Amino acid sequence: RDIFRRHGITVPTTYAQMLQAATVLRAKEPGIANPIAQTFAQGWDLATEFTNMLASMGGRFFVPGTAEPAFQGPAGVATVELMRSLLSQMSPNALASNSDDVMVRVTATVRRARTARRVASRSLVSRRLAKRASRLLPRAASRTAVRRVRTPRATRRRTKRT
Repeated sequence: RDIFRRHGITVPTTYAQMLQAATVLRAKEPGIANPIAQTFAQGWDLATEFTNMLASMGGRFFVPGTAEPAFQGPAGVATVELMRSLLSQMSPNALASNSDDVMVRVTATVRRARTARRVASRSLVSRRLAKRASRLLPRAASRTAVRRVRTPRATRRRTKRT
């Protein structure tokens, strides 16, 4: 929502609004090359997306009370046209990529971000501990003493080995 606010975009509630927002984001945010993250891989992904969009447009698979197909009617055609228009804002690999691929990428990105935060917080904690130790220890204290205060695990290992 922050990125939407920054560019004056309201949260989309229709596919037309989503396409318009995607166009704005792609133009104004250099880091967002493919603002729509859907997958149209053959099989389950494509069928699920088609079914959801068809239902949102008021379409049905069959004429009520019969076995006569209805998905090729106006709502079905509009759904396929909508899907084609979404492709311009999706990854070039959207027709081959499935939802499992997307989840693997998202999970890897989240893990990398968490690891980076942990490393950053650890180094900040280490710096704070070193600063406190340098204040508490006499001026003649060696860097080794400060290092031992900063990294207790390494100190324990050294003690056991020697």
